Amino acid sequence: MNMRNLPYEAIVTLAKLVANDLGMQPINERCLLRDLRTNPPMPTIIDSGEVQLWVDRYYVAYSLKTEKFIHYVYISPEHADEELPDLPELILKCRNKEQVEMMRDVMQQLKRAINRKTYYLTQKYKRLMESASAVEN
Repeated sequence: MNMRNLPYEAIVTLAKLVANDLGMQPINERCLLRDLRTNPPMPTIIDSGEVQLWVDRYYVAYSLKTEKFIHYVYISPEHADEELPDLPELILKCRNKEQVEMMRDVMQQLKRAINRKTYYLTQKYKRLMESASAVEN
């Protein structure tokens, strides 16, 4: 199994779990799977008005309209490598301690993915995916 990236079907499952958890409308699985298989890869952006969800073969992330930050749920080493250089500048733009801490947490997630040469998946969604897998079996 490729540990650098989640399989497409797992990304679809993860996106469904995130959307449900955030109170978004159900995701069209077939369309999302088709989008994941396109070359060159393009992210699917799902906007509910309150939440924006990005699904790509290299990451799944969301942002709340009330925040200016992106919450990564899944990130591959390739995408982490692209995003990491921009974070120090973003940290300098933070307006309070909470934002700085959140950005430092994102930086640690990215570094973990790069250093381990494997994808990063938040513990919360890792557990939800394991539960969903157990229900299917």
